[in-house]
Amino acid sequence: MFKVLVLQQLNNLTDDRIEYQIRDRISFMRCLGLELEDRIPDAKTVWSFREQLKVLNLVEDLVLLLQMTAAMICLRTFHQSIRVNFMHDMC
Repeated sequence: MFKVLVLQQLNNLTDDRIEYQIRDRISFMRCLGLELEDRIPDAKTVWSFREQLKVLNLVEDLVLLLQMTAAMICLRTFHQSIRVNFMHDMC
């Protein structure tokens, strides 16, 4: 469900629109690890999950974790790029 909230924020979608987009876009389903026959979270479920995160004071922690993960991915990609360029220059 957290991935649903991330997709929702990245695409500036309402709860109703994220439900529709998950049903409509294969790319959204793949990102969420869903198959065509799987149940799609409805707007009420998305809203309820987000509200539970707020009640448990987990929103800020999850956002920070997501930012740290994104930074690590960027750093890893940058490091691999440097290694590839270095090896290319050696040849």
